[in-house]
Amino acid sequence: MKPEICVASNLTTLSRKASKIIFRVIRDSFRHKGFATVVLAGGSTPETLYRILVRKKSEIQSKIWERVYFFFGDERAVPPQSRFSNYRMAQGAMLRHLPVPPRNIFRVRSELGAAKAARDYEKRLRGFFKKDPFPRFDLVLLGLGEDGHTASLFPGSPALKEKKRWVLSTRVSSVKPPARITLTLPVLNSAENVMFLVSGSNKAWTAERILNRKEELPARKIQPRSGRLIWMLDHEAARFLKRRL
Repeated sequence: MKPEICVASNLTTLSRKASKIIFRVIRDSFRHKGFATVVLAGGSTPETLYRILVRKKSEIQSKIWERVYFFFGDERAVPPQSRFSNYRMAQGAMLRHLPVPPRNIFRVRSELGAAKAARDYEKRLRGFFKKDPFPRFDLVLLGLGEDGHTASLFPGSPALKEKKRWVLSTRVSSVKPPARITLTLPVLNSAENVMFLVSGSNKAWTAERILNRKEELPARKIQPRSGRLIWMLDHEAARFLKRRL
């Protein structure tokens, strides 16, 4: 499926555009099944989006958040209070400011250690999605690393070959902290909507390699089987794409 590409002038504008899409996805999900499932991304880029979602909460009824379930695409194997924790960032920027019931937040229990946390997270996901072969999230938010990784799926990782598991523990010596927990490609590619958020000139060559030259970097392997794929980039991240958009 050909990705939709949206270019914004800066990260704030990109985040505002993304928030509008997110609200549309949530409303559509409510109409179809009465609730919505959203996978959050870590890193620095989504933080602006999360803060905008908090500011926009007055635009919709607060009770909407009682029917949104939040999950995480990956996590570092650190305690939840660690500055490296994706959960801590999302909690501080957004979740604690919204009337989201605690039962609706499925954080990775990363303090258990990577391997045990991966098994625990998969068990809880299977309990939520019941008999589905893979969970069909309504929306998955993803970031992009300079090396082409997304979630904690890094170039050359054995996790890229996984076909059955929903969650894996990985170890990448080139990053800190090296122990990670991540959703797998089959799970990410089962989503209804996948949205990449990409900002900054340091991501420009990587975005060009994936979107123009279609190099088989991990982020390029995100190809929803029957869903929508959206790449949202600011001008700096899209500067090598402009002639081909």
